Amino acid sequence: MAGQINLYNPALRRQTDPLCARIVAGGAALLLAIVGAAAVWAGSAARQAEGEARDMAAQVKTAKDHLAALQQQAARKPGATLAGELSAAQAAIGARRDILAMLDSGTGATQGFVEYFRGFARQAPGGLWLTGFTIGAGGAEMEIRGRALSASLLPEYIRRLNGEPAFQGRGFSALDLRQKREAAPGAGGQQPGQPFVEFTLVPVKPTGGKS
Repeated sequence: MAGQINLYNPALRRQTDPLCARIVAGGAALLLAIVGAAAVWAGSAARQAEGEARDMAAQVKTAKDHLAALQQQAARKPGATLAGELSAAQAAIGARRDILAMLDSGTGATQGFVEYFRGFARQAPGGLWLTGFTIGAGGAEMEIRGRALSASLLPEYIRRLNGEPAFQGRGFSALDLRQKREAAPGAGGQQPGQPFVEFTLVPVKPTGGKS
């Protein structure tokens, strides 16, 4: 005689904890909310970066047009002053291209650096132009390289940088100053150009006082 064995035991049935289910559901909802907020933030940041990139691209074009006009003037009437203006215009284009490249990269890690670059360029007074930047260690280490028609422009530039929101709590000092003069094209060949100062600025490391 065939027998049947019921292997289904209600006691062995997997039990569902209502409290655990609510926690899981709540956690899933919270995760979805966080993901949604992150997506909204990322979209907003991307739109802002795109807008800044467009503005910077327009500035690069304007600087290029200005450089072309200066080159035409220099070809008609070369001189030391125009040579200095040409160098400044070329450096300005290079600085803006650096900023544009950072914006185009679109990475979150570079967004904070963009503000540094913008601050450097925005606060440069007339007669002073930047030739390069170095930023490392998440912004803790910086080096600003540039040229100025007079060393007296550096204290004003440092004062302006200290007022930039991106540099609050920082101080800058001149690490290296070098007086230079480049030859400029003239009617009778190469003529002595206008003297200028090459400089390097670095942040002043805060000194901790003893209590």
